[in-house]
Amino acid sequence: MTKRKPILTFIIYIILGLISESIIFFLFPFTGLGGIICYPLCIALSIAFGWTLFKMTKKEVAKGYIFLSFLCFLTVQSYLELKIHPQDFGGSPISQIGNFKKALANYDKIKFEDFGNLTKAEKVIYNFKYKDGQVAKKYFDTLYRQKQCDECL
Repeated sequence: MTKRKPILTFIIYIILGLISESIIFFLFPFTGLGGIICYPLCIALSIAFGWTLFKMTKKEVAKGYIFLSFLCFLTVQSYLELKIHPQDFGGSPISQIGNFKKALANYDKIKFEDFGNLTKAEKVIYNFKYKDGQVAKKYFDTLYRQKQCDECL
């Protein structure tokens, strides 16, 4: 085994750990304390898990165990980062993911008539469903008809 392999494993893990945190920041940007809380945690976890992988690689543990450990560490780190990532509104990232999963399950049941009662996630799904401009057209047509009815009275 070369001397570079443990160091390369360590560096690759740290880079992937930081990339996972950057993706979380990109997907859930509404955070005030994210940089103060999450990046130091991400760096600490990346160094700790990377160091463990470094030691495993140096002791010549089987490649399958190293690969499995790599995936497990990255999964645990990403989950912890999602769990701890603060949001100013909308709940935690994990609850937001759950809300969007429920909204996607109701994709075919979402209608314009229910737009006022839809959750934020369902409104996003609705806008995606009718992304060709039908949302705005229906909304303004409804307002126009309502205005005409109000004038008739």
